[in-house]
Amino acid sequence: MNYEEQLIKALVEPYQRANPNGEFSKQDVAAWAIHHGLWKPSMKSMVALLSDELSHAMQAQRREYKGRKIREYHCIERTLDDGYKQLVWAHIDVATPEFMEQSVARRRHSLASKAYQLHCDILYWNEQKNNGAPLEVLFDFRDDNADRDHELNSGDDSLDN
Repeated sequence: MNYEEQLIKALVEPYQRANPNGEFSKQDVAAWAIHHGLWKPSMKSMVALLSDELSHAMQAQRREYKGRKIREYHCIERTLDDGYKQLVWAHIDVATPEFMEQSVARRRHSLASKAYQLHCDILYWNEQKNNGAPLEVLFDFRDDNADRDHELNSGDDSLDN
């Protein structure tokens, strides 16, 4: 019996016997099985889940500095001896200059990739689907940053999105 068949026998069929109303979701079965102690995630699954939650938490952690929100945790990608890549994190107050330089470059690359995807989407739309005036987007964000700095200095929160 393969793993999928084991899951059906051990979890889905007992759930259906306990809840004979016909329709159910996979979330219903999972919650029921965990609640009744019929399934526990592997250590690898628990580590992966908690790692993802930690990553989201560290990316979201901010503090104020002179009225600006500053991201507290930064990461870089390191290649391990076995060739696998791993994200390594540091708090902004203890990160080395080299670490922050790599982190900023990594985040800039991510922004550039998203901007290029938007550029490609706009090109397609304008060339293939748009019957009106072409969509145009300015990819120079200096004015946006200046507007936000002005907002900060003037106390105007209309741009706070």
